[in-house]
Amino acid sequence: MNILTCQPQGPLGRSDHDLIYMRPKYKPLVRREPPTRKTCMAWTSDAWDNLRASFDCTDWTIFTATANNIHELADTVCSYINFCVDTVVPKKTIRVYSNNKPWVTKEIKDVLNRKKLAYKNNKRDEKNIL
Repeated sequence: MNILTCQPQGPLGRSDHDLIYMRPKYKPLVRREPPTRKTCMAWTSDAWDNLRASFDCTDWTIFTATANNIHELADTVCSYINFCVDTVVPKKTIRVYSNNKPWVTKEIKDVLNRKKLAYKNNKRDEKNIL
């Protein structure tokens, strides 16, 4: 099984040895699979306030008056809550790459990027805080 492609190159400078350019044949997972798009809800403080206001102005006695049994009541209330969430909470589309781990959130990426920048700029006090 050959996992490398080899190409001979010319000598480097006045050397009597030829260089060999070796490149792996496989492609990384992130290049083999295109990123997928996911739609998720943006739970901001405004969204929570709007949802709370939506529930405050709801007349909840309507559900008990029209339901025949507890299963129908639960189904109706859950459907109404899902309807309110869908109409009030804004949605955003994100790209998910094949090499992304699901537990690495935007906040963790921000901290990691700040730490890399602190190492790059050799700022000792910031490296220790992060």
